[in-house]
Amino acid sequence: MKLYPRMLEDSLLNQNDTMHIAQMLHTLYRRTAPAQKKAVLPVLLEFAEKLIQDLKMRHLTPHTAASLHLVSFFKEAQQYDNGSEFWKWLSRQTDEFVDAEVYGAAIELLAYQGAESLEALEELYSHALKRYPGNFAEYHLSPEAIVPDRAQPTTIKGLPMSLLQGILTARILRGDWRKAYLALDTALRLFPTQVPGRFFELLMYERPVTECYKVFLIACRSGVILRPERLGAVLDKLVSAQQDKGTKLALSDRVTLLNGMINAVHAYIGAGGTVEGPHLSMLVKGFAGLLPERKLRVENDPVSEVAQSIAAAARTLLRIFMQAGTVPSTSTFNSLILLAGRANLPEMIASTTQDMLALGIEPDTVTYRTMVLAAGDVGTPQLVESSWQTLVNAAEGRSENLDVKDWQALVKAGQRAKHITFVQEQLDKLGRGMNPHVIGRLMNDRRDAGSKNSAAVDTDSMDPESLVFHMQQVMSRISSIIQLIQSGRLQDFFESPLPMSLSQADVQLGPEEILRKVYDELSTDPQQPPAPRHGPPSTNPTGFPLDELRFENWKSINELLLEAETYENEKQRAVDNAIASGKPMPKKIAVSSFPSVGSAEVAESEQRKASDVTPSEVKQRVLRLRGLDKPLQLHFDA
Repeated sequence: MKLYPRMLEDSLLNQNDTMHIAQMLHTLYRRTAPAQKKAVLPVLLEFAEKLIQDLKMRHLTPHTAASLHLVSFFKEAQQYDNGSEFWKWLSRQTDEFVDAEVYGAAIELLAYQGAESLEALEELYSHALKRYPGNFAEYHLSPEAIVPDRAQPTTIKGLPMSLLQGILTARILRGDWRKAYLALDTALRLFPTQVPGRFFELLMYERPVTECYKVFLIACRSGVILRPERLGAVLDKLVSAQQDKGTKLALSDRVTLLNGMINAVHAYIGAGGTVEGPHLSMLVKGFAGLLPERKLRVENDPVSEVAQSIAAAARTLLRIFMQAGTVPSTSTFNSLILLAGRANLPEMIASTTQDMLALGIEPDTVTYRTMVLAAGDVGTPQLVESSWQTLVNAAEGRSENLDVKDWQALVKAGQRAKHITFVQEQLDKLGRGMNPHVIGRLMNDRRDAGSKNSAAVDTDSMDPESLVFHMQQVMSRISSIIQLIQSGRLQDFFESPLPMSLSQADVQLGPEEILRKVYDELSTDPQQPPAPRHGPPSTNPTGFPLDELRFENWKSINELLLEAETYENEKQRAVDNAIASGKPMPKKIAVSSFPSVGSAEVAESEQRKASDVTPSEVKQRVLRLRGLDKPLQLHFDA
């Protein structure tokens, strides 16, 4: 940035330099640590505005990629008004400044800004397709388009996938889930192994857990390696669904969600991804989610076989992943300490802390709070006192004052261990700097929470032998994952498919043979002869022939459309009930939590067994889910 004025003055910058300068600006902001972005943003904004002024004055030679980077920078920096003003000017410029990709970035920016309606953004999308027709882009990006050869990679060059990504963003942010999924369907049909990760990520973050899970599995099956934090997002949604107290899931359902976490990890590694310490932390939380709430355990009850089995499985999980090369994070051990508390295993709390130190991993402030909370779960006053003293000593060693979160942990542990007198003693001794009203509110909140939870029902109906058996199955699955890691190969998703849905009860659209007939009619042109075959079908890195992968993706999108329709219908029903009753909307929509989708909440017509569905019904269901208005003539034998 310091050299820029002099280089501009001496006319040393060409068109490619314009692009590279804008790219460096965008990349610098993107790679800046989150904690530092706020500090560097004013400088970068000032420089961006300088670039824009020089572009307007033609001091810089325009480049469409430079426009793309500048629009994307404004979007990622959440400077939507600046970006919108720049786009208003850009949209009136020639093709030296703008192309279809710039339109795609602008649609994304405007979608996040929220000032434009979805209809206006759809019009902008259509305008871009007409302004830049390319190789019949408007046709090939339509949901009903047909690829020349389903068994081979698409060879059509210049299709503006970033424009399709832009309108998918607008659709999903504005709630048009149907067209958003059809945009993903289009991308998967065109480039089944090369869809940009952003297509999947947007849907994963914006849609409920069952849809998020399936979208993630589609990406892995296609061989698309999403960023590690995307696996973390899936695991986090599964953990949240498993441990949501409002849904009161049965233990069998929580086991299913744990299996879903294991399967997601398997799929991610199978596609070529790498598991990291925070992912192990989520898996440990998944094991902890199988333990009953402390209020459901009998006081002074000896450690159950169930708790021992779960704790042993979690520790084994950590050990074998470490042996396979995964480095655990501090959060991994924090989760293990919490599990030890819920399992009523005080010796495991101590041994986990020792394991941390042996690996050279220093406990952080969260670790010390976690030890206090775990001590409260165990319910031993002496352990609460010793854990609190360890926390106090660590804070003194760092020359730091106790934080309100430290006191929150002590209050919670003291109430669980029925050792509230110790909490009051420590407040009198060490809490002089704390606002007494804050502490009082914390203690009152904890009492209220305890009274509200006291009536909770025990949903843990699975017998210990069954749970131990399930733990053995989980560990067998983990052993398979480790073997895959050690082999250095990718998962063969074609020969050894992984479950694509959380629930085995998911509604099927129809028998496989009928679905193939419907797919064949929708994905081929009867007026055109079959494409000549030049050798066997191409295969993606995860073992799928492209023609089979395209079919499976088509099926999965239709299933997602059905799941989304069910969820949205249930959400609307909740809105209608809230209006009729005059009560506020529930925080949770029942169908958004496992395992309602695809089971009890599905309409009666969708519940029929696949074997009972006629070809005509399958055809009509697929067409309805995909929002096709015009009837399509399909012919089937009776």
